[in-house]
Amino acid sequence: MKKRGSLGTQLVIALSAVVIVVGLVHAAGSYVASSAATHALLDTRLSDVAIRLAAGMADIIVKAPEPGAQRPQDLQIQIWSGDEVSPSRATDPSIHFNRNVQPGFSQQVADNDEWRIFTVHSGDRIVEVGQRIRVREAVVRDSALTTLWPTVLLMPLMWVAVIVVVRSSMRRVDRLANEVKALDVNRLTPISTDHVPTDLLPFVDSINSLTARLGRMIESEKKFIADAAHELRSPIAALQLQADNLRHSIYPANAERFEEMRAGIIRSAYLVSQMLSLARADTRASTAQLEDVDVREVIADVIAAHLPIAMARNIDLGVAHLDAAVVRATKTDVQVVVKNLVENALRYGVEGGTVDVRVTANDATVSIEVIDDGPGIAPQLQELVFERFVRVGSTDVEGSGLGLAIVRATLAKYGGRARVSSRGDHRSGLVAQAEFPRVRPK
Repeated sequence: MKKRGSLGTQLVIALSAVVIVVGLVHAAGSYVASSAATHALLDTRLSDVAIRLAAGMADIIVKAPEPGAQRPQDLQIQIWSGDEVSPSRATDPSIHFNRNVQPGFSQQVADNDEWRIFTVHSGDRIVEVGQRIRVREAVVRDSALTTLWPTVLLMPLMWVAVIVVVRSSMRRVDRLANEVKALDVNRLTPISTDHVPTDLLPFVDSINSLTARLGRMIESEKKFIADAAHELRSPIAALQLQADNLRHSIYPANAERFEEMRAGIIRSAYLVSQMLSLARADTRASTAQLEDVDVREVIADVIAAHLPIAMARNIDLGVAHLDAAVVRATKTDVQVVVKNLVENALRYGVEGGTVDVRVTANDATVSIEVIDDGPGIAPQLQELVFERFVRVGSTDVEGSGLGLAIVRATLAKYGGRARVSSRGDHRSGLVAQAEFPRVRPK
């Protein structure tokens, strides 16, 4: 499946693109408008000077100034009288405009430059006021570029504002995502719709509806498993009792087949027992039944109960490390967790091997680890061992596929967690870990 970028990143990119496009359009519009306004202002300046000179102020222009005394950016003024072939007055006598043009604006070439000229006819006098076009363009360009600074400064600010607004909005989506992620079979509470944006309400309502249906289905499944296990317990126990009573009355020729049948009854009884344990694990813990459980006592009891099994397989079962630790739970639940971890290790460990139990405590948790030296499980399959009725590894070993599922379900009632990992000492085997929230001894 192709991996897509986050919605927040896509929104930032899209809105940033919009900001850039709008900024460029605004900058182009400002440049064009400013250029037109500056051209109009310069034209007004030319016409005002020409009209004032024609109205009687022409005498202020020196008759014979020195050629080349003017700067390129200054206005060039020429005043013609009668039929003169040269202007009677000019700001630079080395530059000659064409006097034979219509009144108003025109463009001419003089002194190897293009000029913008305004001409006024007043009686027998012609007044021409000109400005170099290259000078005008430089003025227009500088003026127009000055108008772009606000846009240049605002675009980064708008981009930052887009990022801040999108991230602020996406925090709500992230909060909803975290609430959905926290849902599991032991926590199917509806997601709060407080402060949820209107656009996300249908999505949240759909999740809550799905959660409610899933909760009903899970409760129905739990009830069925519990009822089925309870109903099967008595007849299977009766079958086992009858088989034990008939054991010494079986003909030698049928003894092998009888033992196979009896082993099947024992396996069925064990499966029913595990199903009942799973049903109890799925039941929420009642705070009225909780007590301070000394983990060391539970470890000692479970190891003592499983020593015969360990001895039968020549497995060295013992404690590698044991911290003083107390957890707030029911003693039965703690026993179920330790019992299933130890049984799992004894079942899949190699004959003549070792199974070590470690209990370590810190300020927050009590960790119970059971370490075996069996064949282990590939890392990519280790999470599957907690699925119900799923067995990973050797299929030659008898088991119900419920042991670790019971461990995880039991721990979930107390906010704990379970996981398995490969040994880190370069030896084959598995480390099964159960973590309870810690209660410090008073």
